[in-house]
Amino acid sequence: MAALREAIPSSHPARIALIGLTALMGVAFAVPAAASASPAMKTVSATTQVDGPTGTMASATARCPRGTRAVSGGYDPTLVFQATGSGTALLVNTSRRLGPRAWKVSAYQLGGGDQVSLTATANCSSELGRPMVRIAKRSIAATSSDPNPGNASAHCPHHFFAVAGGFHISVNGRSTNPSDSPPVSMILGSRAVARSWAVTGARIGSGHSRLTTFAYCYPVRPLGRPEVRTIQARTPIVVDHLLSPRCPRRWYAVSGGYSARFPMGQGQGSIIPFSASLSGARRWRFGAVAVNGISAPFNGFTYCLRRS
Repeated sequence: MAALREAIPSSHPARIALIGLTALMGVAFAVPAAASASPAMKTVSATTQVDGPTGTMASATARCPRGTRAVSGGYDPTLVFQATGSGTALLVNTSRRLGPRAWKVSAYQLGGGDQVSLTATANCSSELGRPMVRIAKRSIAATSSDPNPGNASAHCPHHFFAVAGGFHISVNGRSTNPSDSPPVSMILGSRAVARSWAVTGARIGSGHSRLTTFAYCYPVRPLGRPEVRTIQARTPIVVDHLLSPRCPRRWYAVSGGYSARFPMGQGQGSIIPFSASLSGARRWRFGAVAVNGISAPFNGFTYCLRRS
């Protein structure tokens, strides 16, 4: 943790955003569970317990039942924050479709020493067919004093729409200075934009991270329901859970996305998103924290399909 702080100048808000955190590695077991989300979607989950030092990596994969396909997925890590502002957090670096019937999530631990868990969810449907998958990649370079956000958008072909999406961002990548502490990579946004799925990530620490975006395209246009909330900065750190707008009647939530502010200058608040998953039949739920002692906006989106 001390090494990570040294990699970011004390005057930079990114250092304040990462106080009390360092990086994650140890996987225990996955326990599948299932719950009905709507007549059109079925949600299954798998949970991995994590109890290791900083730098521990964890992953969980939720698998859909036979006869269905994974349309979208989500993640929900548990977090432990102390009164001093330090603690353990899992930063998700992967959330993507894995084959036709599974959704994989991975995360790394910042902080360490507390037992936490990572839950992956897969939202499954027997009504939607095989998606057309589009992939886009981008390299994000940064120095220890200049965290650098980057965006990668995967575009669906004509007459297809981004119904859901996924991402992967490398954790450590290549360091340009061996004396640097392990760099940290964060996902700051992942949502549909017209016929594309756009993902924003940031690297904190010298070197490069690789950001990969996945768009899952279907010949049906989802209805987007946006909502903007302000996350309140608190001490000790508190995770705010937000519910994005509800889908209209006779529609169901098929996926969700969000965008958050990255610390770009002194005196600006920033958001660190942590969780995103289906909540009931018509909502998508998000969890995030405001850091740097300043409240900041968070944009959530639920994408809806009409019931058959």
